[in-house]
Amino acid sequence: MIGFEGIYFFSPMIFTSYSYNYERFKRAADAGYMVTVSELNIGLNTFPAAGKFQSQTRLLHSIQRKAFNNIVRAYLDAVPARQRWGMVTWGVADYSGFLRFGDIFKVIRSSGGGSEWPLLWNDDFNRKPAYYGYISALTGVDEPFKYVSVYDEGELSDDLPLSQDFRADLLEQLNVEKNALIVVPSSGAAEHRYYQEVKQEIEDSPTP
Repeated sequence: MIGFEGIYFFSPMIFTSYSYNYERFKRAADAGYMVTVSELNIGLNTFPAAGKFQSQTRLLHSIQRKAFNNIVRAYLDAVPARQRWGMVTWGVADYSGFLRFGDIFKVIRSSGGGSEWPLLWNDDFNRKPAYYGYISALTGVDEPFKYVSVYDEGELSDDLPLSQDFRADLLEQLNVEKNALIVVPSSGAAEHRYYQEVKQEIEDSPTP
């Protein structure tokens, strides 16, 4: 008889809510399994490398930072320490991420589209906003969506109009990219619940 002791969550994604991850991790932990999150990438562009956005922006980075914070907190809250096998990203710098994968997806990327920039360090190994969202989650901090700059932005564009109404732009992004921002769940009811959760988080976020 062949058995198994753990469950491995393959996790390349765009955006993900806290509840979505908490619920799936907890089901695995409650069943007595060891739980690991592997190949974690959270891209700034629509999977699989469609490349809608040509350049990185502060708005996209605020979404990515919040997503990393959500999934790490959910893992720590749902899985007892004795059942954690850990969390692993696919790569270190953006260029090495699963979603980028040596740019093999370039042929299917939208005309003029950019890359996915899916990891915690940029191509020059500078810490991205996502890094700080990840680290704060390890200390139990539930971060709001933040419209801030925390590293040498390099190619990030200023997006000055976004600073006029950050929350409104986040809500617009949520509605336009509803499935991508939530991760398509198993039912319409669950999708609506996760959507409402993210929407409330946006509405509760501080203004810049």
